[in-house]
Amino acid sequence: MKRSSAFLIVLLIVGLGCGGDDDGGISPDTTPPAKVSDLSVTTVTDSSATLAWEAPGDDGTSGTASAYDIRYATDMITDENWSTADSVDTPPTPGSAGSEEGFTVTGLSSSTLYYFALKTIDDAANWSGMSNVASDTTLDEAQPVPVLAISADSLEFGSDLTEQTFTIANAGTGMLNWTATYNATRLTVVPGSGVTTTEPDTITVTVNRAGLAPGDYEEIVTITPGGATPQELVVRMSVGQYVGRHYFPMALGDTWNYKYFGESTTATGTVEFMEDTHTFTDGIGRRSEWEMAPMSPTDPMEILFFGYEGDNAVWFGEIEYGTIEYINDPVDGLAIILSDTMQVGSEWILNFIGGESSAEFELLGIEDVTVPAGTFEDCLKIQINLGDNEQTYFTDHLYFAKHMGIVKAERFWEEQSTDGFFFLVNSDYKLAELQSAIIGGVSYPGTEPCR
Repeated sequence: MKRSSAFLIVLLIVGLGCGGDDDGGISPDTTPPAKVSDLSVTTVTDSSATLAWEAPGDDGTSGTASAYDIRYATDMITDENWSTADSVDTPPTPGSAGSEEGFTVTGLSSSTLYYFALKTIDDAANWSGMSNVASDTTLDEAQPVPVLAISADSLEFGSDLTEQTFTIANAGTGMLNWTATYNATRLTVVPGSGVTTTEPDTITVTVNRAGLAPGDYEEIVTITPGGATPQELVVRMSVGQYVGRHYFPMALGDTWNYKYFGESTTATGTVEFMEDTHTFTDGIGRRSEWEMAPMSPTDPMEILFFGYEGDNAVWFGEIEYGTIEYINDPVDGLAIILSDTMQVGSEWILNFIGGESSAEFELLGIEDVTVPAGTFEDCLKIQINLGDNEQTYFTDHLYFAKHMGIVKAERFWEEQSTDGFFFLVNSDYKLAELQSAIIGGVSYPGTEPCR
């Protein structure tokens, strides 16, 4: 209590000592807020304009002001006509000095040039000078604004896919005109242009790996909308290389057992012997006998001869009814079944019977195949068109699994043929599947997928 009394006495003495005509030492606030110098129009619509500026202070460029007066007009705003410009009803409350401020003026007419300016007041009723004048023209009434939207920013094709799709949509209003540009050597984009309104367009991208060395590749599809910013779609693909002999095993004792779809008819192939005596045009090939069981009791036994030329898997002759018929006439080159360096899209031709007939081979793709002998991943899907100079007799799809050989064969007739599957002979049935096998001493079916 004594300390409080003493404090009051001191205050009283100080107060008395400052008596007379003095106003108490408190000076009035006469410093106005700084004038805004960076007012700008950031966006406009057909009926509004959004403004942006940096907040001034209460006293110059420090503190926090009390209020804004924002005005607009269709004529240039000056100090002289400030009072006649329209004032917004609910301007924002000022933030602290340096804050980013913004406000949208609404109720404007379309297709009209407007001018904007503002003043700032502090708590002592000091007004700043008028800001710089910003201006812009509102948009046409109900002018459509299309917005490009694509369903993906990349497509991953890996080493086997050749075709994928994505969509182009208009996320705005009106009509979206767009055009696709791309490397036409490696890609096909269909359609390559269009007009999109409410329904999205489905676009198909097809890749072409022909002639590409093994490796990873990246291409860009650029979608350009009329009058807007382009967007890019990245297309990634890889080119695998497949070695023929890896998909055509020929160890002594290797055996394959096939069954034809819907029937009890079977075929069995066995490697019976190995020789290294057959001479090719450019090297020594290994000869093996692959014996096919008869299709019926009246069918003869067929003996096929296969070999390797480097990493090529080749067919170089057959014995049927005791007659030897060599099919790889040196003039025609090696009768290649599987090439030493294949990739999706690779093509080659096998000529035989004195060049009167031929088989056109193509590696169509890589697929997983499930048959009674097991599930085999990443099989080569080889298409073979067999015919002569005038017509194609039939088309076969043969599926070769790595270190297994043929696991499935499909026949697609162009017209009825008396021949059977190429290398898997039967004249009547359109599907053959591997039932069981012994390859390299391992029995199939197994319990795990085969790679």
